[in-house]
Amino acid sequence: KLEQPARLERCTERLQRAGDDRQGLVEQNRQHQDEGGLGSILGSFLGAAFILMLPILLNQTLPVIASPLQALGATLESRWLLEFAKHVRSTETTTHLEFIIFGALICFLLIKEPHGFARLWTLAKEKLRLWPFPY
Repeated sequence: KLEQPARLERCTERLQRAGDDRQGLVEQNRQHQDEGGLGSILGSFLGAAFILMLPILLNQTLPVIASPLQALGATLESRWLLEFAKHVRSTETTTHLEFIIFGALICFLLIKEPHGFARLWTLAKEKLRLWPFPY
């Protein structure tokens, strides 16, 4: 008869601990959903804008960069810079550079900010809100 209450107490303690662990997992899940990526609507829109706009921006700016590169190559008398500036004007090289830069930026963002653009937006807003008084 004395073993029954002790066993009951141990079982209730185990159930309480399991409930606490489950509550902790629920809280962690909520935090991850609020941080960005596909867990937020803003992150979906910002990611889609990045995927859509960055190749267009690169396509328009890479040929424009060729003229200053050529002038810099002439100033420094750098043969490889002059050759690179000639190749940047070609459509094939521009397309390859777009893919390289685009892929590198995606890898960089996945490593540096795995929570996505929504998290970057939230951090920027917080920093700007506290900007004049960072203490």
